[in-house]
Amino acid sequence: MSTRSSTNQRSSIQDGSAHLFVPYDAGRTRSTSDDSKEPGAILRLGGYSSVEQAATDLTKFYPENHNAAEGGNNLTNAVGPSSGGYRGGILLSCDGRMLMRTGEKFYLQSVGDMDIDSNANMKIAATGTMNIESGDAMTIRTYNKKGITISADEGNADLTMTTAKKTERHIGETFTITDKNEYKLIKADTHTYRLGQTFALTCSDSWSVFFGSNISITAGIAISLNLSVSLALKATYDITLYLGKIDVGIQKIDICLWKGEFKDFKWSYKRQVFKASANKTELNATKNETTGVDATTTGVDTANSGVVANNGGVDSATNGINLVN
Repeated sequence: MSTRSSTNQRSSIQDGSAHLFVPYDAGRTRSTSDDSKEPGAILRLGGYSSVEQAATDLTKFYPENHNAAEGGNNLTNAVGPSSGGYRGGILLSCDGRMLMRTGEKFYLQSVGDMDIDSNANMKIAATGTMNIESGDAMTIRTYNKKGITISADEGNADLTMTTAKKTERHIGETFTITDKNEYKLIKADTHTYRLGQTFALTCSDSWSVFFGSNISITAGIAISLNLSVSLALKATYDITLYLGKIDVGIQKIDICLWKGEFKDFKWSYKRQVFKASANKTELNATKNETTGVDATTTGVDTANSGVVANNGGVDSATNGINLVN
C-alpha cells in the first residue's frame, strides 16, 4: 500500500500532468495511433501531456491565437513561458459543443492578457445592467464593410457621451434626422470650414441674436431674394461703403426726419419728411466737376400790350376802334 502510494507520487512528480482523453470517432478501424490526430475531448491539468506531444497537428488541440502567438513553441508554452519556472495549466478542448452553466454567480479572471475569438457569430446578452470598462484605450472596429449600430431602446432611451476631445471623420455622406427640438451650448469659439456648396432650407421662423460684432465677407456674387416684406430695425448708425450702386425697383418710400448727403465734395443736410418715387433707376458713382462762374446782366424789358377781344368780327384795342362788317 505504501509502495503503491510512493510510486504514484513519483509518477505525478515526473509527469507533472494529468489528463482525461476521449478519442475522436474514427469507426471500428480506429487504433491508438489515431489519438494523436485530433481529440474528441481532452481535459488536461498541469504540463502538456503525452497526447499533445504525440499530436501531428496541434491546431486541433489549441486555439488559433495561441498557435499564432507562440509559433513553434506552442507546445512547450502551452502552460505558460518556461522562464517563470514550472507552471501548471489547464487544457479543455473538444470537437463538439462545450456547455457551461451556473445557477449562481460566475467569476472569470485572467491576470494576464485575455483573448476571446469566434470564427462565427458571437452574442452577449444581459437582462440586467452591463458594464464594459477599460483602464486603457478601447477600440470598436468592423471589417468587410460591415456597419455598427448603436440603439438606445429603439429611440426610447437616452445616449450620453462625455469626452475631452471628439474627432469624427466621415468618408461618405452624413445624414442626421432629429424628430424633436435640438439644443446646443458652445462655451468657446466655433470654426467651420466648407470647401463645397451650402444649402439651408428653413420652413419656419428663424431668429439670430448677436451680442458682439457680426462680420460677413463675400468674395463672389451675393444674391438675396425676399418674396415677402423685409423689416430691419437698427438702433445704431448704418454705414455702407461701396464703389457703385444701382437701385432698380417699382416703388420706393423713404421716411426720415433729417438726411445728410455728401456729393461732389459737398455736404448737404436737410429735413425730409416724406419721399416717394415710382419706377426709378438710379446710378450713383463718384463724380468730380469744376464749373466756372457765368454772370449775365440782363436789362429790364417792359412791354405793354393792348387787350384784344374778338367777338363776331369785332376787334377792339386800346389804340383805337376798328369796325369790320
